[in-house]
Amino acid sequence: RIDTLGLQGLVDRLSDMFHVLTRGRRTAAPRHQTLQALLDWSHDLLTETDRKVLRRVAVFRGAFALDAATHVGSCESIDATAATDSLIGLVSKSLVAVDHSLGSTRFRLLATTRAYALARLTASGEWNAVSHRHASGVQSSLEAANREMQELDRDELRQRRTGYSALMDDLRGALDWALSAQGDHRLGVTLMLAAEKVIEQLCVMDEFRPRLELALRRAQSLVPPDLLLEFRALSALCRSAGVSPDYGIRNPAIFCRLRELLDQRGNRDDRIAALQSILTQLLGNGDYAGVADLAHQVIRTAGGPHEPAAIFLGGGLLAQGQHAEGRHAGSLEVG
Repeated sequence: RIDTLGLQGLVDRLSDMFHVLTRGRRTAAPRHQTLQALLDWSHDLLTETDRKVLRRVAVFRGAFALDAATHVGSCESIDATAATDSLIGLVSKSLVAVDHSLGSTRFRLLATTRAYALARLTASGEWNAVSHRHASGVQSSLEAANREMQELDRDELRQRRTGYSALMDDLRGALDWALSAQGDHRLGVTLMLAAEKVIEQLCVMDEFRPRLELALRRAQSLVPPDLLLEFRALSALCRSAGVSPDYGIRNPAIFCRLRELLDQRGNRDDRIAALQSILTQLLGNGDYAGVADLAHQVIRTAGGPHEPAAIFLGGGLLAQGQHAEGRHAGSLEVG
């Protein structure tokens, strides 16, 4: 095809590779004349179990671990052992590649193989069921990362960023499905909330804010209503907007709604997190009187003026507000 399309023309059309690569040498075997025929020939040689596992692991956008593959690939008729054996067989047949780039053994599909297997997955009618298992697996990985981050110091966190980055492609895919019209909206919202700390650690909140806004809309449309989930989604969105002082001016409704739910929903930690979200926005907008009022509310909620957590959580923002007003002596005293 380079002869007729040129190199750049071929590159531009590779997203539709199965239609572009449709004519091989006339003297070649039929399976070598088109990319579709080649993969059809390979696919037809597989056992039914191998076919199922291959199309199911196509849901991963990047490299995936063995336990993630067995979680997605297994079902009532295929247990974890059979799924593992099938994956190993697919590696030996060069349909799945082994990836050691992150220091641990992971697996991935080549782009052409994944595109083919995804088409098979869609045609099988398993897309939603497999996507649901995939999204729940991504959520479990994020929850494990959240627990890990609580125990790591700053240098250790920096070293783990590459591992956290490896979750991002599958997080994007899981959210795109779960928050779509045919997805599981409750799972999508909880997945988005589970991802907040990792997203913050990787400094990609600006990219994910539109998905967080969609997650909030999905939370607000749940039937029956789930005001606690809405409260947590609102709090997360307001927190993400803290680095953009004009966000609250452009979107006042989300902050008003968060204040409405503040006294009705959430445990102590939820309430403190919500108050901090509002505080950060007020500080960015220069509303230092509002900062002082809410900072004292954080201190009361966290256990009183002599509680270390209250001093750290509320006192820090109160000191920032006084410093911004020019009351430096008071800021030093609070800090």
